[in-house]
Amino acid sequence: MSNAEAYERGFARLSAHTVAPLLAQARETRAPRLLDVGCGTGVVTAAALALGIEVTAVDPDPGMLELVARRHPHATVRAAALPDLPFADEAFDAIAGNFVINRVPDTAAALGELHRVLRPGGTIALSW
Repeated sequence: MSNAEAYERGFARLSAHTVAPLLAQARETRAPRLLDVGCGTGVVTAAALALGIEVTAVDPDPGMLELVARRHPHATVRAAALPDLPFADEAFDAIAGNFVINRVPDTAAALGELHRVLRPGGTIALSW
């Protein structure tokens, strides 16, 4: 069993319960471009795509990325980890991070990076 499959059978099921609150603001504001940071197996990506949101999903784990890319061909999937995101300033209208901010080595740097890639007036939703 791969790490992605093991994650999906365990923690991904638990973390699915926070997806609706994470996407609430993006849904209400009709944010067209969402960054799913630390996408894991893609529970946020799937829900955002179902809302018609353009999703860019990032994770440092190749197995997670392969799984998300296979399941969600309409998402842009890239290898990246906080606090170093390979995107231009103000590239996204909304950012969702489902249980990722608690895993970064430098929370302040990670939050700064999220704000850098978020457009003015955009929303960041994080679960911890």
